[in-house]
Amino acid sequence: MTVPILSREEQNGKVPRLSLNEQAVLGVLLLGPAAAPDLARLFAPGGPFRPVRRLGKVQVYRALGRLLELGLVREEGARPSPSGPPGALYALTPQGRLWAEAWLRAPLGRLPEARVLLRLKLALHLLLGRDPRPFLLAQREAYRALLQGLGREAEGAKGLGRVYALWWREMAVAGLRYVEVLLEEGF
Repeated sequence: MTVPILSREEQNGKVPRLSLNEQAVLGVLLLGPAAAPDLARLFAPGGPFRPVRRLGKVQVYRALGRLLELGLVREEGARPSPSGPPGALYALTPQGRLWAEAWLRAPLGRLPEARVLLRLKLALHLLLGRDPRPFLLAQREAYRALLQGLGREAEGAKGLGRVYALWWREMAVAGLRYVEVLLEEGF
């Protein structure tokens, strides 16, 4: 079973390979500079991204550390803290903004992460006041292309290979249906 592991941009070496948590934190920073505890609250119960992914402070700090190393975010001042020292504010660097903007528009080519990232990207489009339709149209085509390859693999697979091939194919079918419903509803 061959499921795409890297996006086209990653395969071409144009962007660093980021973990799902790093992608989530970098994408959310498109909303503006934020302190790590504030970012974690966005992914906590009651936060706008909790239905998509749960990230705790430790996970947010780890993601920010790697994004700092890669030069995609920078510390930008501090915010006062009522219970301790001021907390650093993190913001996108120019390179980080370019990466995040391209990431937000790009359809997903990885089924394992699509369950989380598709909804995160849609939420960001809506919170940023952007039309998600171009992204959804591109994602629909990406799912169709994935389904062609997955259908061929499922046809020739046997035993456990067939079990896996059918699983991935059905996940892609469900993703395609979800995107088509959103498009029909005018998103």
